[in-house]
Amino acid sequence: MKKFISVSFLIILAALIFNCKEKKKPPWIDMRAVQPDGSYDDKFIFRKEIEEEQRRTNRYKKDHFE
Repeated sequence: MKKFISVSFLIILAALIFNCKEKKKPPWIDMRAVQPDGSYDDKFIFRKEIEEEQRRTNRYKKDHFE
């Protein structure tokens, strides 16, 4: 009985660990990124990546006026 409880506890624990991770967003494109001619605005599509890259580069810049 103890063995059954411990095995079932481990199975439940493993299921919780693997199911509680952050879900990936589907690779959809926002309709505002599509231009009338059918092309895509790359700046709008990758805006989060661009903002993150700018934040990283600006983090180590020193302001000479401070």
